[in-house]
Amino acid sequence: MPSIIPGRRFFMAKIGFGGYLQKLREQKKWTQAFLAEKVDCMPSTISRIENEHEFPEIKLLKKFNGAFERMGIEFNAVTMEELFGFKKARVELLMAIRKRREEEIERKLDKFQKVMDKNDTEDMQYFVLAHLIFCRKNGMTVEAFLDKSIEVYEMCRCLPDFEDIPMLTLTPIEYEILFIMGESYMISGKKETAELIFDGLFKNSKNNITPFAPEKLLEISAIMARVCLMKNDYDKTDNFLKFIFDEFINKVETRMLFNALFIKSELCKAIDDDKGAILVDSYLDSVQLLMDYMHEEYRIRKDMRGSLL
Repeated sequence: MPSIIPGRRFFMAKIGFGGYLQKLREQKKWTQAFLAEKVDCMPSTISRIENEHEFPEIKLLKKFNGAFERMGIEFNAVTMEELFGFKKARVELLMAIRKRREEEIERKLDKFQKVMDKNDTEDMQYFVLAHLIFCRKNGMTVEAFLDKSIEVYEMCRCLPDFEDIPMLTLTPIEYEILFIMGESYMISGKKETAELIFDGLFKNSKNNITPFAPEKLLEISAIMARVCLMKNDYDKTDNFLKFIFDEFINKVETRMLFNALFIKSELCKAIDDDKGAILVDSYLDSVQLLMDYMHEEYRIRKDMRGSLL
């Protein structure tokens, strides 16, 4: 890395900002408290950034830029898009992996490769898992796929006991690997192991142990309902279904859909579209019967037409 002196450009890598910040501070003989005062943050924040336990947000990066310029250092860092592009690429690749669509994975993987750090083990987890999905799609046995998935997880840390999953703080890629492992165990006939994994992920998500995980609750719940049904555990199956219906049916988006359908029915009748009116009304009547059937058990609004308008 070039020396950092007044008037000389300070180039920053996308990853490793904390190390560069510490080197600059030590060369200038600044304390963490001094630097924190210049950018209006706590000294503990500087410490976390230097130890790479935290990456500064855009607002703070701009303050660093302004402070360095005022002290005679041209802080010509890479652009914000370049800085945060690798984070966006990770998210997009993970979403493609979840959808299991080869073309989309290939497209997002190509984008990710351009910004990834090959020395970063978590980046490599994303990269290798994406390739594993390709291999599975092209004939890799479920047993081999499962073994390789475990290897990918253990690139960063040892695979946990599945009983401990509810208490773990997982990274997005770790969560996805465990999810994939659960699917693989189900396919290979090891339903009890699959249930242990999915139940752990469900509890992890439900208790907000992993910050992003609640979005996976409905998906995990549906899988758990299927697993329990296959085991003839009807009470547990019903509990997961209760959760799904309670979460899904009463969502604002769902109510808006039914509102739109009620209006569509009235529109069809107003313009003499008899076929459309019959189809929409038949659907709404069937849904109303379903709501009546499940009302008490799943706490779904009984009078949809009245309560949702």
